[in-house]
Parts: sequence; C-alpha cells; structure tokens
Amino acid sequence: MIGTALRATATPRDYDGGPLRIDSAALRALRAGVPLDEIAAAGHHPGEWPVIGPLVEREGVRLREVTFVADDTGIPTLVHLNGITDAHRRDVRPALLHPVPGRDLRALAYLLPEGLTASYRIAAVPELPVDAGSTREGWMRVHRAGQPDPRNPHGIRTPLGGASSLLRMPGWEPHPARASAPLRDLATRELRIPGPSGERSVWVITPRAEPVPDTLLVLFDGDTWMDAGIERLLAARTGPAVAVAVVSSISLAVRSAELPHLAVIARVLADEVLPAVAFSLGRRHGSEQVIVAGQSYGGLAAAALVARHPEITRTGIVQSGSFHFRAAAADHPPAERPGDLVEWMRDRALSGRLVVQVGTEEPDLHRLAREFVAVAESAGMDLSSRLVAGGHDYAWWVDGVLHALDELLIRNVVGAQPRDLSE
Repeated sequence: MIGTALRATATPRDYDGGPLRIDSAALRALRAGVPLDEIAAAGHHPGEWPVIGPLVEREGVRLREVTFVADDTGIPTLVHLNGITDAHRRDVRPALLHPVPGRDLRALAYLLPEGLTASYRIAAVPELPVDAGSTREGWMRVHRAGQPDPRNPHGIRTPLGGASSLLRMPGWEPHPARASAPLRDLATRELRIPGPSGERSVWVITPRAEPVPDTLLVLFDGDTWMDAGIERLLAARTGPAVAVAVVSSISLAVRSAELPHLAVIARVLADEVLPAVAFSLGRRHGSEQVIVAGQSYGGLAAAALVARHPEITRTGIVQSGSFHFRAAAADHPPAERPGDLVEWMRDRALSGRLVVQVGTEEPDLHRLAREFVAVAESAGMDLSSRLVAGGHDYAWWVDGVLHALDELLIRNVVGAQPRDLSE
C-alpha cells in the first residue's frame, strides 16, 4: 500500500443494488449434506467460515466466491457486511441468508473483490421488514441484533460498542507488523486530562528505555484504537520509532461536538492534549514533528488542522474524511457536496503534507475525497492518495495508518508520485 496504487475495485452490484449472488461450490456442498468442517477445510482459509472459494473474473475484475452460513433459528437472518450489504437499506433482501434444505442452517454466497477487507455481523431480526433501513430506528434495530460470526475466529471491536467479525480476502494487503514479532519494548502511560467536555484519557506510547522519538503521532478516537491492539502493532513495526498519543473521544456526543468543529478540536489539542503529552514525555514536539491521524470526523479534523493550524501540525493522515460537513447544517448533512473545509480552501495558498485514504465501498466519501485532493493540490499542499478495497471501517483503517506512517517516515514519497482517486 505504499505510494499511490489505485487499483482497488468496488464490489460489483446486481440489478437490485446488492452484491452479485451466486450458487457457490460451498452452497452446493451444504445442500448435499457435507459436514461444515469438511466444507471449510476446502476454503482459502482452511477450517474457517465464511468459506472463500476460487478466483473468478468478471469484466476484468478479480473476484472470489464467499459463502456465509448461520444457524437457522426460524428468524429472518442477514449478513451486515460493512459498506456492502448496508448500502441498500430500503430493501434488505439481497443480504438475507436462505434456509438450507434438510439442515438447521441458513446460507448465502456472494462474489466479492479479491482485495477486500471488511467487518461484518450476523443479525437475526424477528419480523424483519423488507425496508428495515428506511428509518434510523429500523436500521439501529438491525445493528443491535448483529452478532459476530461464531465460526470466524477473527474479530474487531466496533466504535458503537460490541464486536464484529473480519472478512479478509486473499488479496488484502496487511501491514507487515501483523506477521512480525515485537521489535521494540513499548511503555504505555494513561493520562487523565480534565477539560470543559469532561475528563479525557490520553494513552502515551513510547519505546521503553530509549530517547523520546522525534515524531509524535496523534490518533483520535483513542478507545477504539486501544481496543484494536495498536500497541502490539506499533511494537512490531519497522522503521523510525514514533511517540504516540492516543486521544479518547470521551463519548459519541462529545466526539460529534469536537472533531468536525475546527476551533474546538484545535483548542482541545493546543490547550489540553499536547501540553499534557509534552509534560509526560519531558519534551515538546514542534508542529513539523506532529502527525495527526483520524477517520471520518477525525479525518476531517486532521485535514483541517494541517490546512488551517500549521502551528499545531503540518502533517496528517486522513481516512474516509467527512468532507461534506457543514457546521450550519443538521447533525448528519447528506454527502452530496463539499462542506466548510473544502469551500474555505478554494483559491488559497496553503502548505502541509497529507496522506488521504478512502474506501471503494463509500462512494459519496470517495467522490468528495477526489474533490478535496484536487482543491488541496491547487492550494499547494503536498499529497498522496490511496483507494482501498473496503468500507467505512476499522478493518482497513488500522493497517492504513501504519502504511501511511511508512509512506511518511520510511519511503518519504508524499507528493512524489501521481495522485488520483478516480478509479
């Protein structure tokens, strides 16, 4: 994922907007009465569900059969696959698992991109209406019913609480730290910082018994990052060491009141977080040494801080940025046109370095990210961009941050290659 490789492919869609459904080899084996373990043993990840089958090509797109299975409880059951089956909420039928004749099981098979990584949950919802997602409450009912796949050993915590399972296709590009033993002994200190929004946790991670690194990485949404095991991944990462400040959001309400509002998050960093981190480390990092990274509202915050507050930071990692946000709009303005930040940046001269990443399965944010990159480049900012096979999802955000660090600190190629999010 280093540099600008924009070959990720969005999931092909059927006539009804859902993924392409197929009669996979695993589905045929289920109907034939083959034991689940025997079917799973033939998959790409032997012994695991969902079963990933052989590679196929459709119109030049590399896809694989993916078969999901769940116990049949007599209740309508769907697979809630991030960015893929939750993109057609007004008709959930493309996500429904179907009873397997003669077995207490339900199953469903899709053709999904070779490089996809996504979180998913299995949701059994009594009296599930076809248009369950037509209202927020209806879709939240599906969310509340969702559970991790008990046949999948790979999981991840979700920002809304609970856990999801992970689907990682064979072409997914994990960061090398996932397969490496720890290279550094890290120390983690939790700071408790009082402020107008309440007491905030900031976890400061540094190499033990070594000088404080010259680079400070600030991660928003810290509780989720700690749940995601960022400490172990940082310990196994090669390249220059970094100090990391993992900043909690306190609550979802505080997150919404801080991250998309530049004046607020700038004050939080400048007056609360960075002074406390500097005291803990025994040194202050200058703005040229601080990298701010965030996702969604946090991605917007990272981009805005680099563009408008170079005295705080001059480098950012922007993942799935909410570039549609307008402070004067409702809490959730539609992602139809650029928001406050992009409009402010037009026809200005700016500096700073950004790595921008967005998922193939978030088309509105993908379109707005392209516009943001074009405006930021016209303003003189130094950018690279990356289209990743995935949705609005920590399933790829975690590795994406590590890849971006490599790009910024090891390869040092930001701005050195063509930038394009058009594919």
